[in-house]
Amino acid sequence: MVNLVEATKTPEQVAGERIREIRITRHLTQAALAKAMQALGYNWLQTTVAKTEAAERPLRLNEATDLAGVLGVEVGYLLTSPLTGVAAASEDFREMLRAEEIAGGLDAEVKVLHQELQRKLDARDLALRQAGAARQRLIEAGANLAVTATLTADATVTGPKDTDGEH
Repeated sequence: MVNLVEATKTPEQVAGERIREIRITRHLTQAALAKAMQALGYNWLQTTVAKTEAAERPLRLNEATDLAGVLGVEVGYLLTSPLTGVAAASEDFREMLRAEEIAGGLDAEVKVLHQELQRKLDARDLALRQAGAARQRLIEAGANLAVTATLTADATVTGPKDTDGEH
């Protein structure tokens, strides 16, 4: 059933309500919104915002366009009454379906990433086991790991030694 009060609102009343709703959602004061409009060349004060929100002054088209930009919405959004009743529920249902579809896609991505992570962890574990086995063979062969590590580090830093005594 159509609410007769809603049906009789003027475009200025609808826009005023929307401006206030968005401003509050964005945590803007009336003064801050006026300042943003001033930055665009409008002679807006806090009282201008208050009167616009209360539909006590007309909202010019150029103001509405720039105001929508400041608030981060489409101009049409400023002129559209909020959905109520079945229409609001229908929109909420569509939004729920879109969000669930996005979540489903993200779940699939997470599964792929989890599988990739598991492959990397398995590869790391294999490399650690191989390093441990090689270390164990060196120990069993009687190698002094501290001396071996020092010799390996020296060879890496200085390069191979020339047996003729020349570098």
